[in-house]
Amino acid sequence: MTSEEASRLLENSRKRIDDIDVTLVDLLNRRAGVVEDVVAAKRVLKKEVDDPSRREQVLAHARAQNAGPLSNEELTSIFERIIDKMSDHQVARLKTGHS
Repeated sequence: MTSEEASRLLENSRKRIDDIDVTLVDLLNRRAGVVEDVVAAKRVLKKEVDDPSRREQVLAHARAQNAGPLSNEELTSIFERIIDKMSDHQVARLKTGHS
């Protein structure tokens, strides 16, 4: 690969990452919107935010979908972070009374 080809590849790859990031932001916000429904249901059912069995279901489902190149450990770490932030969002919504 020439220096020029490498520069083009880098530029194109960064553009593709930017496009994927736009999709990720949209998907994360859509997921947070569904969390709003979870908050409403948990409020009525008087359920705790933390549900370890559900957390493990989500992680197992993500791992089952994983075809790489991320390892299951890497993917699990990413999903744990997402779940933690969505749980923070639930707690904030429950405290403020918003659903």
